[in-house]
Amino acid sequence: MGIIGHSGRIKSFDELDRYLGGTGGVGFLDRRYLKVGDEEAVAEIKGYAKNVLRDALERRRNPRGFADRMLNWIGYRDAMIAKYGILMVAARRRLDKENPNSLISSIEESISLHVRRLIERLRLPERVYWPWMAVFSYPSPEVGECHPWIARFQAVLGADAVRTARRVRWLMDLYRSAALRWIEDRLGRENVENLKGLIGRLQRIHFWSEKDELEEEEDLALTNMVVDNFCTHWDEHRTLQDIKGCPNVERFLEPRRLRKMRLALYILLDDYLSQGRRLRRLAPGKESGRG
Repeated sequence: MGIIGHSGRIKSFDELDRYLGGTGGVGFLDRRYLKVGDEEAVAEIKGYAKNVLRDALERRRNPRGFADRMLNWIGYRDAMIAKYGILMVAARRRLDKENPNSLISSIEESISLHVRRLIERLRLPERVYWPWMAVFSYPSPEVGECHPWIARFQAVLGADAVRTARRVRWLMDLYRSAALRWIEDRLGRENVENLKGLIGRLQRIHFWSEKDELEEEEDLALTNMVVDNFCTHWDEHRTLQDIKGCPNVERFLEPRRLRKMRLALYILLDDYLSQGRRLRRLAPGKESGRG
């Protein structure tokens, strides 16, 4: 299974999302726990899900006593591995800058509307839109000195790449402050307060999103361990398409009626009697938490 305890069949989260992102189980957990609209809450839910998942995988492989063996036998442990594994991946999707349904996309859309209104009020040409959007949405130095991938491959790219990235973030931050002052001088502070708030929110999402990218290899390893727990056909099912068609995987992603009822019961038991109690506290005001 590999030196770090998994088969390594899942190569990227983009590929995983393409095959499994729209399945019933993923959508259910996303609606239940992640419709919170708050980047810190999503990041905390993801971190908590990873901790619970590590423990569940360990107890599934190495039960510590009669209770563990019984929970494994009735399928409760597998249900928890599926729940927290899917939840971890779903939280990643919410923090992923490239995902059109992520938190960052919704904030950028709001900033875009503000920028277009400001351009109209100031009677500026349309060509101002894209430079302003670039300046207002670019990560600030407080997020990090450069993108995590630049830092990760510094040995290949060279130290100049990090210095250049740091300089670009510093300059964009300077341009952002200058643009906001220019707008404020012409329209008044009250007309830029909302935009400033959105930009601050976007910078916090940038921070969590880049932290998420630093954890990608660790998250992929955990995801592979979840997949391996259900699909043990490592030689026959080498691709995600094969894995999705595995009966052991299908029964958790698209469960039939009786299994769906049992899984729902296990999730409710976890929500009110086990680790899920803290999970519910981490997602205040979630839309589907009432049922």
